[in-house]
Amino acid sequence: MEKEKQYQIEEIKRRTALYIGDNNQNLDNKTVILVDNGAATGATIIVAARSLKRLKRLIIALPVAPKDTVKLLKQEADMVEVVTSPSSNFHAVGQYYQKFEPIEDAQVIDICKRTQVKH
Repeated sequence: MEKEKQYQIEEIKRRTALYIGDNNQNLDNKTVILVDNGAATGATIIVAARSLKRLKRLIIALPVAPKDTVKLLKQEADMVEVVTSPSSNFHAVGQYYQKFEPIEDAQVIDICKRTQVKH
């Protein structure tokens, strides 16, 4: 778990630098909704949640996560919303999608540019 945690921290740093660069949004005292395509163990989203500081409120929103993972996530956020939370037969997030392909960095950068919050 510790090795995975360290890997995820480095991946978040890499993606933050790539996706946000110098355009870092001030999230102090703001409500943030942290969204992912699902959580199997919750490791990635837990690291992401812990990287956010001084928020007014943190909400985690997922389409799918097993019940045990949801319990862990509730310790990291003010609110956790999950559409489907199976208690058994959960093997991977991808089993709940008809088409489950990774999103390329270029796609994320494009989305970030198009949806930037203006203050």
